[in-house]
Amino acid sequence: MDLIGNGFLSRFNVIINYPKNEMLLLPLKGKTFQTNIMNFGFHAKRDETGQIKITGLYEGSTAEQAGLRVGDTILRVAAGDEAGNTYEEFTKIIAKYNTIQLYIQRDGKEEEITLTKSRLFPEVDRKN
Repeated sequence: MDLIGNGFLSRFNVIINYPKNEMLLLPLKGKTFQTNIMNFGFHAKRDETGQIKITGLYEGSTAEQAGLRVGDTILRVAAGDEAGNTYEEFTKIIAKYNTIQLYIQRDGKEEEITLTKSRLFPEVDRKN
């Protein structure tokens, strides 16, 4: 598991919603990032039934551009020669690979979406 340090968090107002088990990061104006994070651009969480659900998307991310939607259910993930359908396998695979195939369920139909990690903060790269 990756930890978020104070240097990173100092660029945000941090709001913690304990009842929903969520943390929101609202960017502070005038604070820039010196480094970047490679990311697929979505958040997923295991729900009370054990299903993996998309709970958030970064605006303009590869996940959003590929058509992933909040509420989609992830049936399985594959990358390289690995595949899995448990939350533990999902987190292991997305941490290890830069390109993944998500098999999602939406409106009763299964879809395959291929995602490649991209830089979370594009403005960092324009300054370098």
